[in-house]
Amino acid sequence: MVDKHVRPESDAENGVRPLTTDIEAFRPEDFEEELKQRKKHKRLIFLIVLLIVLILLAGAGTAGYAYYTKLKTQTSSLFNPTPVPTAAPTRAPEPAPGKAGTATVTPEPTPTPDPFAAYVQTPPVLEQNILNILLIGVDYSAERETWKGKDGVSAAHADVMIVLAVNFDNNTASLISLPRDTYTTIPGVSGIYKLNAALNCGGGIYAANDAGFKKCCEAASFWLGGIPVDYYYAVTMPAVKGLVDAIGGVDYRLEIDFTLNGRHYSKGKKHMNGQAVLDYLRVRKSGSGLEPGQTGDPNRVNRQKKMLVAIFDQLKKKGNILKIADILAAFDGQLFTNCSFEQTASLALYGSSMPSSNISMHSMEGDMHSMYRWNFNFVKQSKRVQLIKKIYGVTVPEYPALSYAGAQITQQTRIANQYINTCGPLTELMLEKRAASDAATRDEDRFTDTQMNHFTSYMDKLEKLKDLRSTSSTGKLKNACAAFKNAALKCRSVFGYTGELVWTVPTLADMNEIYVDFR
Repeated sequence: MVDKHVRPESDAENGVRPLTTDIEAFRPEDFEEELKQRKKHKRLIFLIVLLIVLILLAGAGTAGYAYYTKLKTQTSSLFNPTPVPTAAPTRAPEPAPGKAGTATVTPEPTPTPDPFAAYVQTPPVLEQNILNILLIGVDYSAERETWKGKDGVSAAHADVMIVLAVNFDNNTASLISLPRDTYTTIPGVSGIYKLNAALNCGGGIYAANDAGFKKCCEAASFWLGGIPVDYYYAVTMPAVKGLVDAIGGVDYRLEIDFTLNGRHYSKGKKHMNGQAVLDYLRVRKSGSGLEPGQTGDPNRVNRQKKMLVAIFDQLKKKGNILKIADILAAFDGQLFTNCSFEQTASLALYGSSMPSSNISMHSMEGDMHSMYRWNFNFVKQSKRVQLIKKIYGVTVPEYPALSYAGAQITQQTRIANQYINTCGPLTELMLEKRAASDAATRDEDRFTDTQMNHFTSYMDKLEKLKDLRSTSSTGKLKNACAAFKNAALKCRSVFGYTGELVWTVPTLADMNEIYVDFR
């Protein structure tokens, strides 16, 4: 991990090439829009790159036109997607015996089946020529470096992840939004995370050899059932702020009153600078003064779309072509890609001639539920499979363990393991006492009927709890946990156990392989 105060001397040395293009990566696409709006948004992806290309080709004459034709008509040949092996995701290790204040356990619990072990992926064979590019919006900005005690660099997440699937056979493009709060495992990393933590699990925005962004691509590929996602564009918050300032601000009618970081904004027609626009794009919580019905990500997404249209309208105004240097400077060090300039220019030119009706917008549908003290989006697996079939023409497997029902089983299994582990020393003590009772020659040294009844009940409930782990019935497992806990508390008194019994399951931060700050 690069020190948070030191930017790599050369992004190119690490295989990460800042490129002045693609503000679209900062825009989530979660809902269908009107045809006219989609056309504006599509153009926004290509605007800056097209400006560069046109300037470069303006004085190139015949040779320039030939190069222009090549870029526009041979886009597919410039990309060479290769299958990306996706490591089988693994579940976070269960708390070790004796963790959280307990002594070392001799009779260790039997291994718990890994609910994610079956998700070893072989990239499906696509019959169509489709290029996948991941558009990433990173929530990093300088002012967040010490916000709430965070490390602004290492705590920056991939809050926007959109797969742009370009089908060269059908001349179509599909934008697939992957919700940032999606309950997921990250390929090659042990634990349960939100999807936006993929960047952190890869080492962050300045990780060597663009490992952070590559990990985002792996995570996107995982949710596509193993379909490779080889290319990416990533943009940070300051890029949006700099762009707006470079074009002289944006005229916009605010529909909300809000306060963010001590800056207050009221409803009405405004001329907004970069900071104001950035605050508007961020705000989503009631603590910022938003009224009921204005909070949350869906409402923020709708506001972001309207603002991006306003930015596009401002970019079209006469005279902004003369500000190309300032516009490019807005992206300096704030946008990263593993695409070459030629690939980017070709993609922009290809897209500029695509009919708006050929562009579709999708989202992996899900429902929000609270778990592990966080709110997660649980993707509807049947809808996910249908969406992939529609866009790619292949059928991929569902991920039952990542559904809400599957997550409940995983959570209850962790509770069961915690109960078994924390009672390990009690189990050992009781087994020793039972062995001594069986070997005793005097009646007074043998178990009393009460002790034998409690011992037998405890051991029966322990074995039942072990057998029910990872069962499809969360209710049965929950009841078994309660019954075992009750039996353990009684045995602690009957057998004089003085050790501590810790029933609380460790937080995800303690169990996950990589710590991610979600504050």
